[in-house]
Amino acid sequence: MSRELRGMTWRHDRGERSIVEASREWSREHPGVTFAWESRSLLDFGDQPLAELAGEYDLLVIDHPHVAEAAAQGLLAAFEAAPDPSAFVGRSQPSYVWGGACWGLAIDAATQVSLHRPELLPDAPSDWEGAIALAREGRAIWAGKPVDAFASLFTLVAGISGSDPARGGRFCDDGVFEEAWSVLRDLADAVPERCFDANPIDVAEELATGDEFSYCPLAYGYTNYSRAGYRPHRVRYRDIPFAPGTREPRGSMLGGAGITVSAGSAHLATAQEFALWAARPEVQTGVYFDAGGQPGHAAAWSDPRLDALTDGFFSGTGESMRQASLRPGHPAYMRLQNEGSREIWAGLRDKSDGQSVRARLDELTAQMEESA
Repeated sequence: MSRELRGMTWRHDRGERSIVEASREWSREHPGVTFAWESRSLLDFGDQPLAELAGEYDLLVIDHPHVAEAAAQGLLAAFEAAPDPSAFVGRSQPSYVWGGACWGLAIDAATQVSLHRPELLPDAPSDWEGAIALAREGRAIWAGKPVDAFASLFTLVAGISGSDPARGGRFCDDGVFEEAWSVLRDLADAVPERCFDANPIDVAEELATGDEFSYCPLAYGYTNYSRAGYRPHRVRYRDIPFAPGTREPRGSMLGGAGITVSAGSAHLATAQEFALWAARPEVQTGVYFDAGGQPGHAAAWSDPRLDALTDGFFSGTGESMRQASLRPGHPAYMRLQNEGSREIWAGLRDKSDGQSVRARLDELTAQMEESA
């Protein structure tokens, strides 16, 4: 009997062509199964409620902060035979676990890293003093859209404190916030105004196609731009600057994407079989990567072939991934991120001292935890 699986992913080679090509390979071994993939924008990927999608698709590639809410609403089917979380890089796979069950598979891994054009800037700065100095010289840009501004502050707070923010009823301690805000304010004040409308793809495109800028200290990594021939210039990705007061690139806010299965799928068993196959190491290091994907399996992050093809992307950013921070796995988390993003973005644009931002983030964190 012929079956068609409908899937929704996000609109970029990393998120779209990778899973499309993987599904075509799987269909060759399962001739009765076909796939129809659609894609949504990066903005919708982070913001669009899954309740609007789960009834229409069998497979959903999603951002892990949505998992708890979607699972609590009964939108996703849990994987009973989930893979070992330690087989994936850092905390990528645990980010899809909620309530003791696995709701997604970390086929894609990402965290905030730094990026530079090696022929214009041979080495990226290792600390924030060097990063901000480059910005003040007019050589650096930054992904500063609201959600990316949130990610940058989250990263700095986590790096300074050495722990995940937004726990225990507060976003973070006052002193930690003040130090993180000071660094981010210095960066935001030094980069061009248009950075407040830029996302990580915009930043990578700017560095890969023009010569005005040579560096960005914080943006989610995309192996596509570090591969030969993808754009006029290759972009080199490396660890984020050391967290202030440390000699470690710690705290980077974990991103990435996982494949999930709708609880209402008419082909639930087949959809889960495909998802588990797509998360296997030979698929992740093979067709998935070769089609532009950024694998989550740990085997990919130690594969010499993949590292060589991406100008050292995996070895160069691995420490940021291993020491990445994790957003709360909570059904009410997305309100904190959505409203907090706007508060941080507005505060940076207004050059505020951040006190009202800190208070609002604490309030949103407390409200999130009280809603449990």
